Amino acid sequence: MTAAVNGPDGEQSGLKRLRASLTLLCLILLLAWLAPRSSLYPRIESWLQDRSQAVLAGDVNFDDVLVVEIDEASLAELRPYLGNWPYSRDIYAVLLDYLGEMQARTVFFDILFLDARPGDAEFRAALERNHNAVLAAGGLRQALAGEHDADVLAALAWQPADAVRARPLPASRWPSVALPLPLLNGTGPLPAVGLISLEHDADGMVRRIPLLHRTQGHYLPSAVLATLYSGALGHALAVEGGKLRVGHASWDVDDEGTIGLAYPANTGSVLTMSLATLVKAALGMAGHELDPGLLRDKAIFIGSTALFADRVSTPRGIMNGVHVLAIAYASLLNGLYISPPRPDFDLLLVLLAMIPALMTPALSVIRRPAPGPVSILLVLALVIVALFGLHLLLLAGRQATTIALPLLVALAGGLGASVLAVRAVARASSTAALAQADLARMQVAQQQHTVAMVSHELKSPLATIDFTLQNLERVGSLPAAVIARHQKIRRASRRLLAMIDDNLTEDRLRQRGLSVGDEAFDLHILILEVVQAAEWPLIELDADRGEVVKVRGDREMLRVAFTNLVGNAIKYSPDESPIHISIALNGDQVLVRVIDCGCGIAEDDLGRIFEPYFRAGGLRQPGSGLGLALVRQIVVLHGGEIDVESVPGRGTAFSVRLPLPGG
Repeated sequence: MTAAVNGPDGEQSGLKRLRASLTLLCLILLLAWLAPRSSLYPRIESWLQDRSQAVLAGDVNFDDVLVVEIDEASLAELRPYLGNWPYSRDIYAVLLDYLGEMQARTVFFDILFLDARPGDAEFRAALERNHNAVLAAGGLRQALAGEHDADVLAALAWQPADAVRARPLPASRWPSVALPLPLLNGTGPLPAVGLISLEHDADGMVRRIPLLHRTQGHYLPSAVLATLYSGALGHALAVEGGKLRVGHASWDVDDEGTIGLAYPANTGSVLTMSLATLVKAALGMAGHELDPGLLRDKAIFIGSTALFADRVSTPRGIMNGVHVLAIAYASLLNGLYISPPRPDFDLLLVLLAMIPALMTPALSVIRRPAPGPVSILLVLALVIVALFGLHLLLLAGRQATTIALPLLVALAGGLGASVLAVRAVARASSTAALAQADLARMQVAQQQHTVAMVSHELKSPLATIDFTLQNLERVGSLPAAVIARHQKIRRASRRLLAMIDDNLTEDRLRQRGLSVGDEAFDLHILILEVVQAAEWPLIELDADRGEVVKVRGDREMLRVAFTNLVGNAIKYSPDESPIHISIALNGDQVLVRVIDCGCGIAEDDLGRIFEPYFRAGGLRQPGSGLGLALVRQIVVLHGGEIDVESVPGRGTAFSVRLPLPGG
């Protein structure tokens, strides 16, 4: 193979491989550019990311966060004390003061306090006493009319550092926000506010959470970030190397200021408590006291899990919004979030995915044999394993990478290169097969020409021998032993003459192609001549000798056909065994049957006796195995059919059907 590569043909083959491979590379690059722009691609990418995180996810228990659930049972249990939901807001003041006494780290109310309600004054006073509380705000898709809250919004906003004021920070953008204005219009300091709006992917799943939001030119923190930095307003924001920096802490975020969530495998990763339990403890009801250790130094998220609560689709199933916020807070606090994909790592994976497609052009450049399809598929399998291994390794280090595009590039490159390799192998095999076929045809033609030439040269001497033996038999004074020997020699010469006639007929058919003579003649007379020439006294010809059976075709070829059939019947019949030949009209055909009582043909051989040079098993007689093949070819060329029936040990019957003129 190496020699072929180094030769002129090998160089041309190498150039063809190189061009085909470069075309494949261009198609792969086009696919890599188009695929991320399709609507299906984000769903495939998300599904692969979910499966990868599920592999790495483990059970986690976040002890530094507690979710107070406003559930159906609590609403029913508190109805005698607080009435129907929604409650007067002075109860939140009681809860906030109680949690302050229990030394809770921070309290986030996952409730939108948008309109004025009884108890707002008490709640505002409690917010002024407890600076560790955070209220919820929501992003709006449409801008609100009026600017009555512009000053409040500016006071709540976190300001970029002087060095980054000129360019926007990575943040989720909202035309406007819904603020808890009834609790912000007091005279005291403003409480902290965090947006609870989440980012949904194309399939409706929440896999990321924003850290920063931008509205009307101001930056507001998310509920998670505001809870993490509760107790102070206006933190300075900065961006350094793709990281959002707040004070001394920083996080890798994408262009929309989001980070990836690594959901734990267990559903109970955060501590929970019912609202009824907390309210009864805060109201000082006997027997409902709480251990301060349950609340000390914890971030308390108070939100609804009742029927009217927000439900969020996540890779771990449907969850309540307050639980998602609590998990996001604990993940951010413990550094368990997932950084967005980095271009350098994604490029590394794509280059690794290009290896199967680059194998063929790389080997072509260094003049090495092209890889076969099996080798390419093996490399493809190894590359896919390496891609997933590297992807999982980076994900275990909290670094997300794009995986769908590298897999698509690897599969397209590997399968495309395999197809090119299969085509190259098929082309090479076809070329070799054609060359071998041409050589075989030349050898067969030469052999056939030699056989025909030798047969032609032998026919005249054998005919002379046969004629001489016929004359010697007419001498009456020869001993019986000599006459028997002459007859034996004559039979052998007749067999040789029959074989020679077969070879000459085959040569004549080959030279003529599929054309035969076209003359009208009496088939009965032809068969009678064949019977007389056979000189077998036990042939019974069943036909009216006065009847004329006209057919059209090549008289000499049909003579050869029936001579072979009669000769075969004689050859495979025992001495003194009759041979029956019948000629009958059958509609628009003439039916000729040659029946013997010989050894017969085995059932397994019946389907092959018309193949050239095939010799049936059983009793062996001299011959070339070409006779019956010639018979069928001659009959078919005359528009006829030939069938055979045989019973081993009882005999064989050949039936030839030839069309009548005008039939």
